[in-house]
Order: sequence, then C-alpha cells, then structure tokens
Amino acid sequence: GSPATLVAAQAAPADAVTADPARYSVLFENDLARLIRVKYPRGAKSIMHSHPAGCAIFYKDSKFKMTAPTGESQTLENRAGDVSCSDAYSHLPENVGAGDTELVLLHLKNRTTFNHLQTGRSLVVPSQPRIPDPIDVDPSHYSVVFENDVVRLTRIKVPGGVNTPMHAHSAYCIVEIRDMETGVKAGDASCGDAMAHASQNAAKTVNEAITIEFKNRDKFKP
Repeated sequence: GSPATLVAAQAAPADAVTADPARYSVLFENDLARLIRVKYPRGAKSIMHSHPAGCAIFYKDSKFKMTAPTGESQTLENRAGDVSCSDAYSHLPENVGAGDTELVLLHLKNRTTFNHLQTGRSLVVPSQPRIPDPIDVDPSHYSVVFENDVVRLTRIKVPGGVNTPMHAHSAYCIVEIRDMETGVKAGDASCGDAMAHASQNAAKTVNEAITIEFKNRDKFKP
C-alpha cells in the first residue's frame, strides 16, 4: 500500500472484540448496537484497540491503567454501579486492581460521538402508547443517567418488598448491578422487545440495574 494507507491503518487499531477476543465477547447485537462482556483477571493486559461511541456499565469495582496510542497513560477507578458514556477512543487497558474485574460495554455501531443530551422527555413506546414511562410514573425508583438520540440509559433502584406501578419499556437491554438472594447475579444481562409490566421486588435486598432503551423501537432486532 501507499504510505498514506499505512498511516491510516496505524491510526485506527482494530476494534476490541477483533483485537482481544479473550477479554471482549459479544453478548447481544442488533443493527444499532452491541452489548459486550469484558473480563480482566487481576494483572491482565490487553493490546491496543479501539471502541466506537458507547457506554461502560460497571458491576464490579475496577482499577485500570489506560494507555493511549500516544503513550500517555492514566489510572481510572470505578465502583460497582458506575456508568460512563464517551465518544470513540483507542487504548490499551491493564487491570491494576486488587482482583479480577468484569463490566459490560454498550458499543453504538459506526458512531464516533455519543452526544449526551438528557432531554427530560418521556419515551412513548410505539406498541404501548397508553402505558406511561417509568420516569414519569415512578421517578423515585427510575432515573435517567445518560441519553442521546438513539438510546437512553436508566438506573432502576427498587428496595426490597417494593412494587412498581405499570409502565412500558421500548426495545431494551438490561444489566444487573447487584447479586440478590433470588438468584439474580451482578452482570446478568439480557435484551428484549418492548413490553409493559408492573414489577415487584420480592427480595429483601435492593434490586439495582441499568436498562438501555432503544428509542422509538418495539423490536430489539427489527
């Protein structure tokens, strides 16, 4: 190839799943996004790779040394329950924490900027137009953490024994943040089509999860 193509190839490392499949595996995928499980044993180091715009959902404490393509590095610490969204980037992570760690990434396909914009507006689910959005009907247990034009990330935090009123979700993925005595494990993840439900936390412990809702969509895979 010409010198120009070689420079272009060096400028964009392979995506995380291609570059390091031992640590990054696809859980769910549709035309807009991928949900990816990330696993780093204590001391594990990746290779340089890239991520599109997206979000990280932490369900274990973590401490990573992140090295940029320029060679600069910084150490980032996160606690279970943290969520962060960002524009596309490239880096080489190393787990410098005291133990193994895991998280779930949301990759927004072919997207370089996340464009965080909390609109404060309710979502209307196409198939459930009369069922309210949980942030309207139950704001004490549902709160928006990140949002752009295609997705909204909402934190669900329902104490033990509490019921939530009927509400609707558009097509979604959900990532559990806490282990519960009902058998739910931190890091459990699933995706599904739009639905409406009233839910009950039958457990004694707080149910905490992050729901990724795909705006104006009934089907996770159209």
